[in-house]
Amino acid sequence: MFKLNYASLVLAISCLSACAVDPAAIGPYPSSYRDIVREAVLHSYYDPHSMRDVSISQPRAGLMDFQQGWIVCVEANARNRLGAYAGMQRTAYLIRKGELAGQADGGGLCDAGLFYPWPDMEGR
Repeated sequence: MFKLNYASLVLAISCLSACAVDPAAIGPYPSSYRDIVREAVLHSYYDPHSMRDVSISQPRAGLMDFQQGWIVCVEANARNRLGAYAGMQRTAYLIRKGELAGQADGGGLCDAGLFYPWPDMEGR
């Protein structure tokens, strides 16, 4: 019984250390994260000028698609290709060494954390 628990503990520690984020690999905290994400939003949303109720999270170190970086989430309601508002949706952006490194549906990446109003992105 003791060996089974010890083996489980070793396995858990190995998994956690594999998921740890290396600060040297991701770069310093991106103080200009709003500018980086703004450019990404303008190119990724179908109609970014129709955005309403926009909120943004602060960067947090994490993993997206097996890449380490700073994850910033955006929550917004914007028009889709049919011209109708699609409802509140979350998108996660990965910043690595001061540049956009990835983007994904916010699903599980954006569930935790606080969102702050981002009114300067509305109607831009």
